[in-house]
Amino acid sequence: MNFLNLIPNDNLQKITSKELKLSFNFSVASYDYRILTIKLDGFANKISYSEKFFDWFVEDLIYFLDKNGYARRWDYQKIYIENIISLNLGKDEDNFVSKFKSVTNFDLIAK
Repeated sequence: MNFLNLIPNDNLQKITSKELKLSFNFSVASYDYRILTIKLDGFANKISYSEKFFDWFVEDLIYFLDKNGYARRWDYQKIYIENIISLNLGKDEDNFVSKFKSVTNFDLIAK
């Protein structure tokens, strides 16, 4: 256990994206006081990029975190997203990442 980490590393995630039937494959890579790192591993269910894509992404992410015991307002202030390239967005990747700044409840940051 990291001194600043309140959750032992083997307990960072209780349930997978696949078990939750989400569109995106998320996994919790690390958690230190109010800072989460989430690793993306592509899609569980392939969806095409559209104007709603970012909304679906954030909705799935929040649901994933809720189901894994992370409380909004208390457990995360910054969320780093790793491996965005696994979504294979091509020319739409910059547009997708630019929307991270529209989230106001926490900082969503591409890593």
